[in-house]
Amino acid sequence: MEETTESLKDAIKERVSNPFIGKLLLAWIIWNWKITYVTFFVSEERLSVNRLDFVSKYLNPHSIFNFLNIYFVPLLITAFLIWVAPWISNVVYYVSENRRRDREIKKKKINNEISGYKEIEIKRLELEISTCKKQLKKESEKFKELSLMAEYLSEEPNLIAEKKYEKTRTSYLNKFRNEILENKKGDKVSKLLYGFHIRDSENYFNEIDQKDLTFLITNDIVEKEGHMYYLSSYGEFISKNILYEKYSKSIPNFNHYTDINN
Repeated sequence: MEETTESLKDAIKERVSNPFIGKLLLAWIIWNWKITYVTFFVSEERLSVNRLDFVSKYLNPHSIFNFLNIYFVPLLITAFLIWVAPWISNVVYYVSENRRRDREIKKKKINNEISGYKEIEIKRLELEISTCKKQLKKESEKFKELSLMAEYLSEEPNLIAEKKYEKTRTSYLNKFRNEILENKKGDKVSKLLYGFHIRDSENYFNEIDQKDLTFLITNDIVEKEGHMYYLSSYGEFISKNILYEKYSKSIPNFNHYTDINN
């Protein structure tokens, strides 16, 4: 008897756990809620007929409409839940995923456009900053050159007053043309003296490359005093005239300027 009971329980459990039967049973109970309600929750005293007769009458309808309503409609509901509802769910999921993917693509596109715009702006600003730095450096170098030139000009009256000024000036000019220009050293001299003109340190000649320093010493442009190297009077003459030549258009009326390159 116990084995029969267990077998019956297993059979019922198997049937109920079956997706189709389980859904059909649930759909039938919900659709035919009246018979379920009357059977389990209404006392027999409140019924006009015997409970068994009521259930029997309900389950054996006399019209095709009632039969379809009681048995066929739950079957349709079950079919809908098993086959149609998952399909609708898949369609909804597919549409939802497509929309989500479209939103992600649109968002990514917008982010890329914003990133691209930011990169362009950053590059533009970096270029502008670089240009400003170069211009600032150029203006700073020009200021240093003009400051040095102003210093030279302030000393000019005292030099002109000296008796040997013209002779010394002519001597330096010939020396530069014969020893520097003739030997094609002018560009190197101009380059090294340009570094001197825009220097940040008073120890410029002590800090330059040893070969360059030797070149300047050999050509009498730089001389040593103690442990420091300075422009010689000849080197100052060259430096002064390089600046005068460069800024001659800015100062058209100064005296005693000679184009040392001619």
